[in-house]
Amino acid sequence: MCGGVEYIYRGEKKRAYFPNPQAHLPVRLKNYEIDYLPRGRRKQWIQGLIAHNGNERRIYVVTITPVMEDAVHDRWPRVMG
Repeated sequence: MCGGVEYIYRGEKKRAYFPNPQAHLPVRLKNYEIDYLPRGRRKQWIQGLIAHNGNERRIYVVTITPVMEDAVHDRWPRVMG
């Protein structure tokens, strides 16, 4: 599991660290709209899946091994574009 993510939302640089319950992520839906969901906008998005069960929504994020040698974490979200 990744420890956090950094992204730009409406021109502002954001960082979300896990397991912070206040963390929100921009998520591109099947209809290509973007929804700003609690934790876990550019022309890029994080690849994942939203699962629904009643009133509960879960986000499953696809992670990859980072290409940077000095990466702080051993897994990073897969950014698509």
